[in-house]
Amino acid sequence: MIRQHKTMHRRIKLTRGLAAALGGGLCLFFIAFFAVRLAGFVGAPPLEIVSPPDGVLLHKPYVVVSGRGERESRLTLNGREITMDEAGNFDEEMELLTGVNTLEFYLENRFGAVTREVRDVVVE
Repeated sequence: MIRQHKTMHRRIKLTRGLAAALGGGLCLFFIAFFAVRLAGFVGAPPLEIVSPPDGVLLHKPYVVVSGRGERESRLTLNGREITMDEAGNFDEEMELLTGVNTLEFYLENRFGAVTREVRDVVVE
């Protein structure tokens, strides 16, 4: 009888320890999950410039700028707002001057986080 009681007591301790370990692991999982999700909200918005490539040499005084950004964000190019479609794509022609032209893209999300990309384009 005493032996049976000790065995049951060990099982209860093992079950409590296992439950505590699983509960702790589950808490860590949720903390990590929400930390990653929060970083996506407050981190810099993704911006991909497809065209023009940096340092390109052009023979005409215009270029088509295109790419993708976070659709709920505000995109500007050299201070001028660029419209994005519902998927976050943009495609716009821009006039350039002879010589080196610096194109500064700013993408600001609703939380105020900003991504900046710069392209230098040379017109002959």
